[in-house]
Amino acid sequence: MVGSDPPEPLDGELAVGTHWVVKIVVMIACVVGFTVVGTGIGFFTFYLADSIGVIDSMDFSWIDLFECMSVFVILSAVIGGRVCYKTIFSK
Repeated sequence: MVGSDPPEPLDGELAVGTHWVVKIVVMIACVVGFTVVGTGIGFFTFYLADSIGVIDSMDFSWIDLFECMSVFVILSAVIGGRVCYKTIFSK
């Protein structure tokens, strides 16, 4: 292939396979993105609950932080997967 030649078009089977790979990659990216946002929300929730005295510990507790963050991470991942699934497969 010479540098000035246009790329060859994909045949039918390869094009369909590539299309599914792109859908899977977009789905994973969407879930990861929502999970990162959920981690931030969980950390903020822990900080807010600790500052107003809802969490009963006097010092920084890793277990309480893990509990707050894991709840929001799981919810965000589920919501992200559902939103992305509806967006990709609605067409």
